[in-house]
Amino acid sequence: MVLNPGYVMIACRVFYSLGFINGFSNMYVERKKNLEREALIAQYRSVERNYR
Repeated sequence: MVLNPGYVMIACRVFYSLGFINGFSNMYVERKKNLEREALIAQYRSVERNYR
């Protein structure tokens, strides 16, 4: 049985798409974590200044 090249290309596109989706979702999660961490640091620094 010989595979049609179109089917192989569709499979490649699916894996590339899943990789891009996974990469973008990881970037989103990391960015969200960093923003939350920076907000907590800023809050801590503002409270620290008020006690000095």
